[in-house]
Amino acid sequence: MAPTMSSQSIKDVLNNLNLSHLLTNFERERITSDEVGALTDAQLTSLGVATLGAVSVYEPTVDRQDPFCPDFCQ
Repeated sequence: MAPTMSSQSIKDVLNNLNLSHLLTNFERERITSDEVGALTDAQLTSLGVATLGAVSVYEPTVDRQDPFCPDFCQ
């Protein structure tokens, strides 16, 4: 049986998605693997992930000074 997202660490989840370079962002915001599925596109973007529907791709720039950035990315 394949492990569920909730049984994996956030590090494992990001590694499986080839997003391990974003681990520091997720750890800084204390986001767990249980919470990843509930994140909005705006929240994912503020963590460095660009979303295209159900497909996520890395976007290297995150403007933390953006006044429209959600509270947790400040």
